[in-house]
Amino acid sequence: MEKVFKRLLLYYRKNYTKDLIVYTNLGIDNTLRIALPVLQGTTYFLFGKPESYKGEYFTLQLTSLLTQDCSAFIDVGANWGFFSYYVSHYNPSIPVHWFELNTTLYQSIVANTACKHFNKMQGSLQALSDINGKISFT
Repeated sequence: MEKVFKRLLLYYRKNYTKDLIVYTNLGIDNTLRIALPVLQGTTYFLFGKPESYKGEYFTLQLTSLLTQDCSAFIDVGANWGFFSYYVSHYNPSIPVHWFELNTTLYQSIVANTACKHFNKMQGSLQALSDINGKISFT
């Protein structure tokens, strides 16, 4: 089924310019409604489950385990907010602080966090540094 949806999405992206918004649960929970733009959203977010997102699935699992012993989670470069949503859902007792410099992505996450599931998520439209280089982060 996932292959069929991917082909439909590819067809839509090739033939249409209007960016519609679709609602997805990101494969996390049927009660979630995350709005994502069809032309920009990742295929796995629109039609998959976390297991389908092969590049990040084991990182998600490790994050979920490690955050059980943490007092907060920081998502630097949150992109579409997938990790923040995932952690907020599976570990709702800890606050999630996310950073995203891209205005479109930032606004998407802000709009999606307005629902009750994500009341401990706080975002910031800024980078963590204004210079390039190395720094120790603890």
